[in-house]
Amino acid sequence: MLRGGSYEVAASSKTSFGADSFNVSQVDLVGWLISSFSVADFVVLKLDVEGAEADIVPALLSSNASRLVDVLLWECHMRRRGNAGRCRCLAWEEALRANGVRYIYRDPYPFKPHDFGPVWFESLPKSPLPLHPSLQ
Repeated sequence: MLRGGSYEVAASSKTSFGADSFNVSQVDLVGWLISSFSVADFVVLKLDVEGAEADIVPALLSSNASRLVDVLLWECHMRRRGNAGRCRCLAWEEALRANGVRYIYRDPYPFKPHDFGPVWFESLPKSPLPLHPSLQ
C-alpha cells in the first residue's frame, strides 16, 4: 500500500517485488465518523482506498453516516475491478448526494494543486446549496 496501490501478497513475508510486507492497522471509518462528528461539523472526506469503497460506501449509506460528510473527494476503483457491469460509482454518488453529501469530486479533480490557497474553494463549481458559514 505504501507504494501507491494494493496487490496480493504471497504467503511469505516478501511481496512479489521482493520487498517486505507489513500488517497495517485498519480503521472502522464509518464508526469513526459517527463517533467523532456531528451534522453541525464541516467534514471533508478524502477517500482513496484501493477498491475498499465497495465496502465503505454502502456502509456510509446504510448507517446514515453520509449525512455527516459535506465534501467527498474520492477515487472510485470499481471500473477497473471486477466486471464492467458492476461499476457502482455513479449510483453511489447519486445515493450519497440524496443522503446529504453536498459536494462530490471524483479523481481526477476539476481543480489543480496550485489552485489551493486561502480561498481555494472559490474555484469549486457552485452548488444550489449555501456554503457552510465558516466558508462564507
